[in-house]
Amino acid sequence: MIVIGAQAIYLHTGGAAVALAEATKDSDLALDKRVLANEPLLEVALRAANFIPNPETNQPGAWVTARGIPVDLMVPESLAGAGPGGRRAARIPPHAKHVARRAAGLEAAVVDYTPMQIKALDPSDTRVVRAHVAGPAALLIAKLHKVGERTDTEGVKSSETGCA
Repeated sequence: MIVIGAQAIYLHTGGAAVALAEATKDSDLALDKRVLANEPLLEVALRAANFIPNPETNQPGAWVTARGIPVDLMVPESLAGAGPGGRRAARIPPHAKHVARRAAGLEAAVVDYTPMQIKALDPSDTRVVRAHVAGPAALLIAKLHKVGERTDTEGVKSSETGCA
């Protein structure tokens, strides 16, 4: 799994004095099915960690805890397996078809990432986890794809892309 999205940006920028919100509630993770193990099954592992499919979004790959903490699992479109046109679910057998969604533009994240030590947010919590975090080039490519998807005849919908 590779941390992508806003959380990855925060991990790269640290406490930099930039015009960004300092935290986001959700987490986005890219999966590289080429190195994804068959066991444990992702759905079983997520449920064991008290995640359930997000009933508010009802989308493949959208998971949430009882406390409302969301996690989105995504697979790069080119690795998401064959499926009928228009389907959002990634096909990564033997894992459940709704466990992750396909997303264009994440291909760079499976080659441009850095292992990072991630500390707990609570200063009294001493846990540290080592995780792969998407690199700046991968994050830029993903954002450009997202902007491209959200562009219509009137331009970019800035509220959905974070770009003006």
